[in-house]
Amino acid sequence: MQQRTDGLAEPLYPTIVSEFGRIGHSHLPRTQRVGGLTLDLFHRDASAGGRWLRLHPREFEVLWSLADARGKALTKKMLLTNVWRIAHIPQSNRVEVTISRIRSKLHSAQLAWMIVTEPEGGYRLVCAGDAPKAKIEADQDEALDSFLRIGNDGQARN
Repeated sequence: MQQRTDGLAEPLYPTIVSEFGRIGHSHLPRTQRVGGLTLDLFHRDASAGGRWLRLHPREFEVLWSLADARGKALTKKMLLTNVWRIAHIPQSNRVEVTISRIRSKLHSAQLAWMIVTEPEGGYRLVCAGDAPKAKIEADQDEALDSFLRIGNDGQARN
């Protein structure tokens, strides 16, 4: 990935223009299946059990990037570069908040265990074959997400 002088990163999938003048992406599949989850690039959403999760565009982009990584961990910097298109690490928790929102939407389909937080840093999407270990790790991550939403005083934050 090349760095630009304006501080933005080049896109993960370069845009190409065909000889007919139509703009498209090179070698992008329309859907990806990961376990019980189907990611649809045309709808920019994911479905599980025939039900759409209603992902926001950044949430979809993060989930698509994790699916593209095929079980490998993506660091916060990699996600910021590929999804938000920024080359520096800002002093914010935008990646953590987005992951928490995705887990919340996956939770409605009993698939929150699919996103695992790596101890070294970063996130990984796992399939059904890794479910038992991933489910334990997801329960720990969900407890942390709940703690961050509620706070240590037991009061829900707005």
